[in-house]
Amino acid sequence: MIRRTNRGFSLVELLISLTLGLIITSALVRVYQSNNKLQTYNYALSTIQEDGRYLLAVMRRSLMSVGDYNEFSANLNRDVDTTIEMEYVKGHPVVIEGEFAVDPTVGSIDRGNGNTDQLTVNIMASNACNGTDFDFNPDEEFHAVNQYFVENNALRCRGYDGRVLRGLKAPAGAPQAVTILNNVHDFQVLYGITQPIGGVETGYVTSWVTADRVTAFNRPDGNKAVVGVKLAVLIKNDDEINIESTRKVKLLGNPAYEVPSDGLYRVFETVILFRNSWNHIVVGM
Repeated sequence: MIRRTNRGFSLVELLISLTLGLIITSALVRVYQSNNKLQTYNYALSTIQEDGRYLLAVMRRSLMSVGDYNEFSANLNRDVDTTIEMEYVKGHPVVIEGEFAVDPTVGSIDRGNGNTDQLTVNIMASNACNGTDFDFNPDEEFHAVNQYFVENNALRCRGYDGRVLRGLKAPAGAPQAVTILNNVHDFQVLYGITQPIGGVETGYVTSWVTADRVTAFNRPDGNKAVVGVKLAVLIKNDDEINIESTRKVKLLGNPAYEVPSDGLYRVFETVILFRNSWNHIVVGM
């Protein structure tokens, strides 16, 4: 009779098996964590790209018609001298701080030293950027003043009745602001100035300047030579993800600074030309 002995793992073999198992498990965990982190990063990147595209689209749609004034519009409210109003809106597409005696704080400001800028523009519309039509009738058009600024890490817009700011009527209520996009941590603006080339008005941007230098290029009649703006915004994603490597950002020639590592930050830039300002300078429309 043949006797068979069942032989198990030795202690050394068992230790080797456990070690190999731990190594494989640890590798799988690291792969999972890496994939999960990559997925989170890709989702954050996709979200921030959508936010950036949305913001630039909104700003482009809002600012392309800056300086617009159609004196022949059937919807234009004519309670004031519309010829004077037309010349003002067309000749002053951008408002600089201190221009309105009623409220000198309404205007474009270059705050410098890494602080966010403020952009203020004139336009003819049936409502201001915050959706308010003040005391005008629905669809009635008037001189609106839109002011863009950052408050509590949100890009906001406050709308004003331009006739109130020009002292032509009493205010109907305190101006209100609405949020365009949250998680905006920086907002910088440069203004495109056009100067005659060889004595000929071309409407081309010949230089980019900050808000404090815009009036230095005013026309002899006091009108502004601004035909566009260059915008740069720094947006952060909503997800709290840690970025191991730090990096610096630089917006429109301002000093570079290091962004925090508490999330994903991206810079978005665009150039928006004022079609009506170009027409007004080049062909007098």
